[in-house]
Amino acid sequence: MSFGQAIKTCFKKYFVILGRAPRSEYWWFQLFLAIVGGTLAIIALGAGAGALFTAFSGDSSSAEDFAGLALFAVLIGLVAFFFFLAIIIPSVTVMVRRFHDVGLSGWWIGGYWIANVVVGFISILSLGGSSDAGRAGSTILDLILNLAGIGLFIVTLLPSQSGTNKYGPHPLGMPGDFSTPPPPPGDYKSL
Repeated sequence: MSFGQAIKTCFKKYFVILGRAPRSEYWWFQLFLAIVGGTLAIIALGAGAGALFTAFSGDSSSAEDFAGLALFAVLIGLVAFFFFLAIIIPSVTVMVRRFHDVGLSGWWIGGYWIANVVVGFISILSLGGSSDAGRAGSTILDLILNLAGIGLFIVTLLPSQSGTNKYGPHPLGMPGDFSTPPPPPGDYKSL
């Protein structure tokens, strides 16, 4: 699947969690998000930094420059905010389909996010207390969540299951793709 096909597919399947997404669809879409989001963030930060530099330069004539740069930074920041808001759903759905592609349930992602919220609340509550044991427990939970996040990342790198799995047929419909696994190496009698 090409870069353009992946973007088109992800937006076409905006709310679709059924089916499978190959690695190429998932990772091309992630590249698109990084390029667009990163570009918007760099422009907004650059305009904001320029506005601050202009504000601290001390020239009375730089007030117009400051206002223009600040307004530009805010507008680009708003565009970036709405972009990220718009891509939350297709980002989640393509990740769920990616998990389906390797034969795993998309609920693993939901469980990870729920665990993040719970650990976040535990961390907030432990900050209010004076107990070092509470903070240590929160740190251990944070470490476990980070390891689980690495696990989710690794799943996105795994190859597709060949043939049809319980979530549907192979997403690329590859010729020569078979529903049963090939014989093990060295077992040529079954060929």
